[in-house]
Amino acid sequence: MANLTVSSSIDSMMQASDASGIRTSIGLGATDTVEFGGFVPQSGTTAEIDAVTTAEVGQVMVDTERKYQVRFTGASAYENIGGLNSSAVVQVNAGASAAENGAALVAAYTKAKALTPNGLALSSTNRSTLLVGAGSYTLPAQLNIDTEFVDIQASNFASDLTKRIVSVDGFAISVSANDVLVYGLVALGGLNIVGDKPLQVFRSCNSTSNSFGGGGTASGTFIDCTGGSNAFGGNGGTASGTFLKCTAGANSFGGDGVASGTFTSCVGSGGAFGGFTSSGGTATGTFIDCEGGAYSFGSYSTASGDFTRCLGGDDAFGKGGTLTGTLISCRTSTTFQTVSGGGKTRLCLDGTLTENNQG
Repeated sequence: MANLTVSSSIDSMMQASDASGIRTSIGLGATDTVEFGGFVPQSGTTAEIDAVTTAEVGQVMVDTERKYQVRFTGASAYENIGGLNSSAVVQVNAGASAAENGAALVAAYTKAKALTPNGLALSSTNRSTLLVGAGSYTLPAQLNIDTEFVDIQASNFASDLTKRIVSVDGFAISVSANDVLVYGLVALGGLNIVGDKPLQVFRSCNSTSNSFGGGGTASGTFIDCTGGSNAFGGNGGTASGTFLKCTAGANSFGGDGVASGTFTSCVGSGGAFGGFTSSGGTATGTFIDCEGGAYSFGSYSTASGDFTRCLGGDDAFGKGGTLTGTLISCRTSTTFQTVSGGGKTRLCLDGTLTENNQG
């Protein structure tokens, strides 16, 4: 039987009587204790719980490593019944190994998809959430976030966003559902976006090259996210979403493709923001306080968007192509392309700090 804690009143009664006899009559062993008002489940490490082979169906134990409760469904089989779990929340925590954690993460997402919060079907206003505790998770296979209204997010964060709190590796995370939030994950195996999904929201997520819609379409909302080269609709893709304080490498943010979204305080390197590295791109969106490297912002192609306080490297802002957009207080490392059509530059500085005003 599970170890329990005894209240003072019961303990006093035992001291006043034959304690051994009373314990026997109510099924308590010599060291078992009970607490007035209810029983306290037995606890153990994950390994100790896994080693149980004689449990009764319905028996509950507390996993002291993963910080949740399990209910036995057989002599040696159990299910996670959670710690913070509710009709709308499933929690998974890191335990003994990254591989075990990854398997638990996949199982927890499956459980989150089956929830009916508040007794109702999942909807845009009746969502479920998978909370992922700090730790490392090595996936046994690609994790497919494929169900609408099921959000997945870290349950705790570092004050410094460069620190990895929830690290997911092994395989990629593929996000095909539209109305979902992914918050606080470091996807070392890659974070792929499948198709044009404008209701997706990614916040405080880190990933690798070609992530966040690289080679495809990034049409959702991205806040404080970091990707490698070709990320955020780069590598000939389309960056048509909303991007706030995001950072990526070369050919990102619609590089060699189309940057038609809204970009605020974002940083890329060579060929970023509809820039050029091989075949040319187009910068048609709105760019505020953004920084690109050489050949960025529609270089050697078309810069037709609105650019405010943006910094480009060599041959940026449609240099070698056409500049039909509006530049206000922007800078480049070389010279600005001569404007055409309705293009304008105001209070812009070239590589020699010479003010450029055209159109």
